[in-house]
Amino acid sequence: MSNTLKWLNGLTVAATSLVASIAISQIPVQSTVALTVSDKFNRSSELIAQTNPLYGCWKLTYSINGVVYESLLRMNGYNGLMVTQYFNTRTRRTELVQQSMKLGNYAKGLLILGYNPVYPGTTRRHPTYSPDNFLFQITPRGQYRAATCDLARRCSPVEVRQCPRR
Repeated sequence: MSNTLKWLNGLTVAATSLVASIAISQIPVQSTVALTVSDKFNRSSELIAQTNPLYGCWKLTYSINGVVYESLLRMNGYNGLMVTQYFNTRTRRTELVQQSMKLGNYAKGLLILGYNPVYPGTTRRHPTYSPDNFLFQITPRGQYRAATCDLARRCSPVEVRQCPRR
């Protein structure tokens, strides 16, 4: 399977996991740029490319199975990079992983989908890290919400802060 097909398959799983985990059943088509995904109810849905680019840096903190993950997400338009530090329970060491990020939009908020987790500064794929996917929302009452689900369908709420100033 080509890298592009693997990446698209990963987006399908990621979007399916994230959408299913927050009980959103349908993502409406709002643009001509779309990737078809399928939700847990096996209905066809659409993941829409964001019409407005996103710029900035955020510190994201979340937990999967009791392990705390600390990430720095830098978005430059529709693409970005994220570096995550966490304790790997398999190797019993603190590890760093870098992944590419892609911005998408749909009716319930912004999706930022991760792919290609590698050791920072290399092209060497991390053997066990499952790419992260994030949903960011501002509710009609002005509440900010963020959640993550990886490709292994492990999900968590996310604490979001601006990156520290240099």
